[in-house]
This record gives sequence, structure tokens and C-alpha cells, in this order.
Amino acid sequence: EDRRLVRRSLVAALAVHTSEPWLVREGTARAKRWLADPGSVDPDTAIIALRVAARHGALGLEPLMKAHEALKNDTQKRVVVVQALASLPTKADLVAVLDQSAAVRVKSQDAVYVARTAADWPDSRAVLVRWLSDNLGAIADKMPSFGVARMVAPVRRVCTAAERDAAD
Repeated sequence: EDRRLVRRSLVAALAVHTSEPWLVREGTARAKRWLADPGSVDPDTAIIALRVAARHGALGLEPLMKAHEALKNDTQKRVVVVQALASLPTKADLVAVLDQSAAVRVKSQDAVYVARTAADWPDSRAVLVRWLSDNLGAIADKMPSFGVARMVAPVRRVCTAAERDAAD
């Protein structure tokens, strides 16, 4: 169990901080297999695989939104797709996903996964902070206070002085 957890943590870190061809290739293959049959890939592997495939352009906004809709009644699988959505590489796609969260097209309890995942990607943090700054009032009107707190919590992951100033 310890080895499995360490391996998962290391592969997840590699996914965020590298673009290793083998990781992209294997992640994309597993992501596509999972989308075709979610039971065919271990859930921990699926989360990383879909995030990698989305981040590197093998999965786009529309197919992921369709998968999200199809899995809306399965919390565990839906969260896998939500994290992939928050891993999309372009600012426009990430903003669209965040907007879907604010419009409650992504279930409010899943919105925290959008924010957490966006905060994981160093180049997405500024987009998340800007979006939260622009939309916090609307979010607070639609979510319970604990949900708002959970949505904002990933801001603590900002690293640079400029990011901290923007978040402040």
C-alpha cells in the first residue's frame, strides 16, 4: 500500500512538472481506455491519466464535458473528469470550466476539485486567482459558505510574490 501511494504521488508530480513523452503517451492511452470503460483503469491511475491527456491536448473541452454529463450520477468518476477539465492547457478552456462551476453546471461540491486542480498547474494558478477575484461575489451567492471557503483554499498554493500579491 505504501509503495502504491508513493508511486501515485511521484507520477502525479511528474505529470504536473514534466512533459515526458512516455508519461504523455501512457497517460493518453489509459485516459482513452478509461473513457471507453471506466472500470478498465484503476481510479488513482485514471485521475492522473486524464489530467495528463487533457493537459497535452489529447482530450478537449467538448469530449470532457460530454463525459462529465454522462457520469453526473457517479461521484467518483465525475470527479476524475472534473480534474481533467481543470487541467486543460489554455486560459480560455480553464476559464470556461471555471465559468461552468460558477453556473453550477459542474456540481458545487465538485467545484473545489476544479480549483484545486487548476492550482496544481503552475501556469494555471494566475488564471484561477484572477477568475476567483472576478467571480467571488457570484460564487458566494450560489454556494454555501463552506463551499466558498473550499473553492478559495487552493489559492494558498501560490508561490511567487507576484502571485501572492494578486491573490491578496
